[in-house]
Amino acid sequence: MPSKNKSVAGIILTGGSSTRMGKDKATLLINGQSCSSRLANLLSQYSYPCLEIGPGYSGLDFVLESPRFGGPLVALATAKQELETKYNYLGPVVVLACDLPFASSNLISLLVNWPSVNTVIPTLETKPQPLCARFSKDSLEIAQVLVSEGERSMKSLFDKTKIDWIDENMWSSKIDPKEFLDIDTPLDIQNYKIQIQN
Repeated sequence: MPSKNKSVAGIILTGGSSTRMGKDKATLLINGQSCSSRLANLLSQYSYPCLEIGPGYSGLDFVLESPRFGGPLVALATAKQELETKYNYLGPVVVLACDLPFASSNLISLLVNWPSVNTVIPTLETKPQPLCARFSKDSLEIAQVLVSEGERSMKSLFDKTKIDWIDENMWSSKIDPKEFLDIDTPLDIQNYKIQIQN
């Protein structure tokens, strides 16, 4: 089992409204384990401290984003504040959305160990995957400022921070592309052939 990397924190995002799914994605049971708790267990093997931004589904310490349902940028700003206040932690964080049923330790290890001080965001078919990424200390500070100014778009953060964009050529030898697939609707569950327990 990998040792916890105390130079990188981890956060799981569970605060979305899940309106298209019809039920909370964080609580969907796959192979007897909820999506959020499975990812929390994986992330906890590679990073410390680990925190949930949301209602408390993962088994991690948790805090609600403020304002509620403010989106990923607000979640990052909330995580920055909570990690600093509760854990005296001021470093980078690996961020995972709670609805990544295929994400594995290979993906988390890649993000944790990427050799750069910049924010690290994989791309899939040129599309950024910011909810499966590592955000630098500087990016988190910028997120706080943007949120305080009323900004809610993640693109606003991209425009103001240094980012290492990791394309398929850089990760495809280690990671299956399906690890980036998220489940937003019941049709996604059907298409990805995921068995959900009640």
